Amino acid sequence: MRIKPVILVPLLAIFLAEAFLFFKSYKYGIGIHIITLLALSLTAYKTRDTELSNVLQALALLPVFRILNTTMPVFFSKTLYVFPMVYGPIFISMYYVAKNQNFTKQELGIYLGKPQMYIPVSIALGLLLGKIEYNTITVESLVPVATFQNILVFSFIMIIFTGLPEELLFRSIVQTRLEQSVGTFGGLIIASLLFGAMHSGYGNIYEIMFTSSAGFLLGYIFIKTRNLPFIALAHGMINVFLFGIIPLGLI
Repeated sequence: MRIKPVILVPLLAIFLAEAFLFFKSYKYGIGIHIITLLALSLTAYKTRDTELSNVLQALALLPVFRILNTTMPVFFSKTLYVFPMVYGPIFISMYYVAKNQNFTKQELGIYLGKPQMYIPVSIALGLLLGKIEYNTITVESLVPVATFQNILVFSFIMIIFTGLPEELLFRSIVQTRLEQSVGTFGGLIIASLLFGAMHSGYGNIYEIMFTSSAGFLLGYIFIKTRNLPFIALAHGMINVFLFGIIPLGLI
């Protein structure tokens, strides 16, 4: 796996920024992300290498994601309502990147496949990984009262505003473009490590290791199936169990 310096440098910058966030040095972490975003945007615009420009545009989405994810909670006191406000702008950014780069439906994984098969598998996978992650980090339920309506609304938010955008970002866009630059295996490894690093805010190295591993599994499934709804649902269900059902003692 050979990585061009123009790609390696921003990757290292993103990991460095996340390291600062891991140690709660938010000013330096966000500062590096802002500089990285500007550098990636300028370089992607200036380069005449289309493949390189595509990779840099994809990587530029990561600082955007982190900046929104870190600063948006300042304006909203209820955590559950933060998710649509953070991931809404990310959807818009990803749309323009995908449109500008002429992503195909196959590259993005827009394929329904056989939902009668992958829906139960996604739920089972979400439960398994959710329980493992719950033993890694201790979280309180984001569902205020354990009613069917509350859990249904919570599940909708977790699937549509976390599972779908994160998988679209890390697997459909970032991993796909990295695969075309450094190969399938290299793209999978780097995208998985980036996914894990983006969980640095918990300040828990085991959480980063777990999410990197989970990202590798989801990325591998994406390579084999090219089915975004499948992995988005599985990712969303992990969060449903982790932040909703398991802390309530329902399972």
